[in-house]
Amino acid sequence: YQERSFMLSFLANANYDYANKYYLSASWRRDGSSRLGTDSRWADFFSVSGAWRLSEEEFMKDSDLFSNFKVKASYGTNGNLPGSYYAYKGLYAATAGYGSQSGIYWSNPDNPNLGWEKSQNFNVGFEWTMYDRVTLSAEYYNKLTSSLLFRVPSSAVTGFDVYWSNLGKLKNNGVEVEISSQNIRRKNFSWTTDFNFTYQRSIVKELPDGKDVPYGDGNMYIHREGESMYTFYLPEWKGVDPDTGLGEFWIDPSDHSKGTTNYYSEAGSGVVGKGLPDFIGGMNNTFNFCKNFDLSFLISYQFGGDLFDYPGYFTHHDGFRNASTVGVADAMDYWTPENRDAKYPKPICQNPYRWDRFSSRLIKSTDNIRMREITLGYNIPVKRYFEQLRVYFKTTNPFMIWSATPEIDPDVPINGYRTADVPVTRSFVFGINMSF
Repeated sequence: YQERSFMLSFLANANYDYANKYYLSASWRRDGSSRLGTDSRWADFFSVSGAWRLSEEEFMKDSDLFSNFKVKASYGTNGNLPGSYYAYKGLYAATAGYGSQSGIYWSNPDNPNLGWEKSQNFNVGFEWTMYDRVTLSAEYYNKLTSSLLFRVPSSAVTGFDVYWSNLGKLKNNGVEVEISSQNIRRKNFSWTTDFNFTYQRSIVKELPDGKDVPYGDGNMYIHREGESMYTFYLPEWKGVDPDTGLGEFWIDPSDHSKGTTNYYSEAGSGVVGKGLPDFIGGMNNTFNFCKNFDLSFLISYQFGGDLFDYPGYFTHHDGFRNASTVGVADAMDYWTPENRDAKYPKPICQNPYRWDRFSSRLIKSTDNIRMREITLGYNIPVKRYFEQLRVYFKTTNPFMIWSATPEIDPDVPINGYRTADVPVTRSFVFGINMSF
């Protein structure tokens, strides 16, 4: 069979521009989707925006400092659909087994009220060009999402692990800044820089009855009012007892006065990190020199995020998997009477304490600065047969400039869950561009 979904939309749009100074626009749409419950599949969305180019006003028109200056703002709503085509339907699956016989079971509970995930978006900012050389743009955004589409974990007594529902509110806000500068402009040499910076937050604002919603592998994440999306909720690792060589967890991560325990099963869970970084951005520099040469390099960075090192669960097992998993080199820094300041506890065969299990010990920082791309090119001055003939060398992801966790690659999905590493592609390319 073929899975299908349908959406019907009605659209309207209007734009107004007066004297290249004042801009207004408005739009409206009504959408209906077959992926949603029959009582909730239709919704209306709209947007309005405006801009004012002050640099065209008489009091600013001849100013070199304000070669171009525009302020802008917008407000609008939009919707999101569940990934499943039939999330609202009660479904049966024929993949069960009963002994040697096949079986049918109820695989998805119905929810006729499953509706749109709705967002309210507000943006305000400006664009400023100074002396026809430096362009600065900055924008603040605030997005409030309600009726979040989420696969809610369910008690096993219901017969379902999860079910689709609309719940809670999420607030995304932040600031985006872009700067483009022509640092040097000469006949045989030029240098331009493009820099961008984003500060972002994604905070859970409201949950049904204010109750936490654990989810993910082993319920390692939590939705909690006031906390970030993709917050890790795990036992907190204290470290190695230098006297005994045993690992220690805080009994209550929110109240260290309750002391520690050597047993994972006695450790409580707490917020120990988040997958979403606070700051992301990059910088690109381009040089043109000796008439026909060009060189550019792109650097990216991010700060304030964490990852969960799932492979580390296997490679740092403290003796629990001695017969099945080979550790990594740094795991050799374990406690002995002669090495009391070791990073890892003493290995114990079939370790009953289970220090290896999911905890803050497996949470690592994703802070890094990376060289993303370097390109060197030469335009061959041949005009007889070609309009342009350029040869170049380009390398992608050549090296890491700095990383808070140098032993692993910090490029992970947005939720911060690191699985078995597929090394980031590192390429070295020689090429030629021809135009006639």
